[in-house]
Amino acid sequence: MAMSRNLLSATSALALIVGLGGPSWACPVLTGTISGFTNTGTVDCFNFNNATVTSGVSNSSTGVIGSPASPQPGSVNLNNTTINGSLQNSGRISASGGTPAGINVTGGSVVTNGIINNKTGTIGVNASGSSAFGIHVNQSSFSGNITNNGVISVTNSSGSAVGIAVGGTGGSGPAPIKPTSLNTSASSPTGGVTTLSPKNRHKH
Repeated sequence: MAMSRNLLSATSALALIVGLGGPSWACPVLTGTISGFTNTGTVDCFNFNNATVTSGVSNSSTGVIGSPASPQPGSVNLNNTTINGSLQNSGRISASGGTPAGINVTGGSVVTNGIINNKTGTIGVNASGSSAFGIHVNQSSFSGNITNNGVISVTNSSGSAVGIAVGGTGGSGPAPIKPTSLNTSASSPTGGVTTLSPKNRHKH
């Protein structure tokens, strides 16, 4: 499947596998219907916008995403996107400067089998804005688990730093979940955070 430097639109019946060697490149936008997605190489970031993924999305143990060359909402950004599976990280996702989140979910996006940072996965954010997040679900409701079995490390030279935050802005959703308990890295193989059971839908 051909990919342009700035835009990737997929309607393939086959799983999309991205394995890019060498230096990172501009952030692709993935839209439309995608059967599956695996990153095995190095890229600046991924923007899923108005997309439907019929299976899962993963960053493999060899995958490196970030930091974006220009500010993005997240190094992995989901906007108005449905993933009929899980979003998994087994490699490294990083963000810095004006990009405040490793993973950012907004626009009523749905991840049916949840967001999972696996044992080999690292999400590192070193930001310089008003807020910084490892995983940020910035919408009033979210159905699915958020599970950390690896390391989430967030620092911010100018404002708050939160490992996992769930909820909308402007009073439209719940406040971040115990942010002070999520600021430190999980160094054990079992990680530190599991929350948001599908049966306990967070909604305001």
